[in-house]
Amino acid sequence: MTTRLAWDDLPTAAKQAVEDRIGQVLKTESTPGGRNSELSETLWTDQGPVFCKGISTDSPISYMHRNEIAVNPFLPAGLAPRLLWHVETVGWLLLGYEHLSGRHADLSSGSEDLPLVAEAVTRIGEVVDLPTSGVQRSMSDRWGHALTRELTSSPFTTSDPWCAANAGLLVELANRAPSYMDGSSLIHSDLNPTNIVVSDRAQVVDWAWWQIGRRGSTRHTWSSASSLRATTRNRQRAGHSSSTASHRPRPRRSPRSLLPRSACGSEGSPAPHRSRTSCSPVGAPPQSVTGVDLDG
Repeated sequence: MTTRLAWDDLPTAAKQAVEDRIGQVLKTESTPGGRNSELSETLWTDQGPVFCKGISTDSPISYMHRNEIAVNPFLPAGLAPRLLWHVETVGWLLLGYEHLSGRHADLSSGSEDLPLVAEAVTRIGEVVDLPTSGVQRSMSDRWGHALTRELTSSPFTTSDPWCAANAGLLVELANRAPSYMDGSSLIHSDLNPTNIVVSDRAQVVDWAWWQIGRRGSTRHTWSSASSLRATTRNRQRAGHSSSTASHRPRPRRSPRSLLPRSACGSEGSPAPHRSRTSCSPVGAPPQSVTGVDLDG
């Protein structure tokens, strides 16, 4: 969590470097929320507004802003705000973005935002032309490192009897997971309502955690964008209003039903495994918020 500063708190030289790009700043407005920028403001000039986010270069999370600089030129028009410029001076890294007007996405059942979000998610998965220089942000590598840390740490407990009885199998499957994520497509990896701004389309902001992986990883996180669009369209054709044409909530499935077929026997029962450990379910549904926050 960073300490938020205002425009006037920046060193004079840093402000001058920005004004050399956009002209004199006539008015500023701080952006509420966000955790990873020390500066998050809309700057108004006689040419209109620009969104500016920044961080001190000695911050341990300044790499996140550099990640955004690296990926932005590869994002399709209309999927994300364009990075107009960035400057690094007197210990500050400052990024200037195209200003977006809109609100955070409503992902609740029946929301009219869902088809727009589905389209944006699909477009993310179609991006394969990505940076080839600098750090390689492979999702499979990062998951592999994370799993190694997790599986070698002290065991954790679970109240789920099936997980407890089949913990060894779950560890085996977890070790396979990184190979299923290997690929060359773009993944945002931090999709949530605060990072999706909706107007006449849905645009995705805060790309600090972008990664490269298997096409469909982002889409499957959202229960398949194509299925979402098709379900919405079919329910509309069936006479439902657009405000109710959405995914029906799916019943919670047992842990065994989430296993790949290769892990099960001919009758669908899990294959045996000797080792035992414990597991616990993770994940929670996203929550809708109000207001537009372009800073992660």
